[in-house]
Amino acid sequence: MNLISESLRIEIEYYPSLREDWGRSYFNGTTTKTMLDLTMKKVDVAIGSFTTSSSRTLLFRSSFSYSEENIVCCVASNRYVDVWSTLINTLQLFFSILIVYLLITTIIWVISRYYDENHRRYRKASTCYLYCFAMLVGVSVKVLPQTKNARMFVILLLIFEFFYVAFYESILTSVLLSPNWNEDIKTYEDIVDRNMNIYNEPENRRYFEHIESKLGEKIMNLWIDCLNVTSCLEDVQQNRNKAICLGKMHKDFVTFSENWKDKPSLSCIQHAVMTYPVVMIMRRSLPFHHKINNIIRRCVSAGLVNKWVSSSFYRRNNRYIKQTKTSGNLEFKNLKPVFLLLIIGHLIASVVAVVEIIYHNFDYLSGITVQCWILKFRRVLNKRIQ
Repeated sequence: MNLISESLRIEIEYYPSLREDWGRSYFNGTTTKTMLDLTMKKVDVAIGSFTTSSSRTLLFRSSFSYSEENIVCCVASNRYVDVWSTLINTLQLFFSILIVYLLITTIIWVISRYYDENHRRYRKASTCYLYCFAMLVGVSVKVLPQTKNARMFVILLLIFEFFYVAFYESILTSVLLSPNWNEDIKTYEDIVDRNMNIYNEPENRRYFEHIESKLGEKIMNLWIDCLNVTSCLEDVQQNRNKAICLGKMHKDFVTFSENWKDKPSLSCIQHAVMTYPVVMIMRRSLPFHHKINNIIRRCVSAGLVNKWVSSSFYRRNNRYIKQTKTSGNLEFKNLKPVFLLLIIGHLIASVVAVVEIIYHNFDYLSGITVQCWILKFRRVLNKRIQ
């Protein structure tokens, strides 16, 4: 507006509106609040999260769109550490290492089967996998493959072991120090399924009235008019059974202020309910309408509007740019996935040990049984011969 004032050489007087409800206009010419001020010629231009509509097009003039507003829904933040997700991320790396180990070891075993120069332990699958695993974990083995082709893959396995140790430890430390935080409410369906009261600006009612879906109907049934955004945001912070839907820029303007610095943060749904272009609403008899639109187009094309918006939020609060520092101390609760992985490993090892004991004992007992039947058969045969 200051640029328009300098370009057109006109003076501008600003009248901040204290109304949260900016008013509506109807086809019969009726207007309320800010729209009424335009009709009564108390103001010439209304600036806010306005957009064009059929009734406003008949009664007023609108400027070229200079920004977009996204309507998002926010709730009180309720973060928790997703232990299973952390465990899955750790297991993905583990299985990746396992696949590489099995691939290289299988190639060594296949090569050893077709060359008699290799030791018989590498021509047998079980001992070949055991020896290669020992080399992978850094345990020395008595016998190495003799052929050049097999030794090349052994060298490749040792190089892989050198890199995966550092890589696995760094990834594991990163996962433990940066736990995977999740929000309790992630979608709009989560909000309506919990029958949460939803604060909404009265200006946004006309957007939801024409949404032909069950989600739009449920939002309208849970609707509560928000007459003061700051009070509504504070109420949402204190009550976990309430949510608020409003423009993202309007929400950022309030939450990035100095008064909001020490208050807990809100969790907003990632996807916007809807997006609409933001315009200025002007009196139909206002001059310089085309010149104002030309100036706005130039500012938007040059990227000045985005720069001004970012600078405005940055001046209000440095948190717009700087991220809050998280503690890097490793606490005992961060080690839960490690102990869970360790318990699972012990359980698998115990099951394998029990299976091996049963299998070997069965072979031993079956061998003794066969020998007894052979002795009995010989005794019976000797008696009949005698």
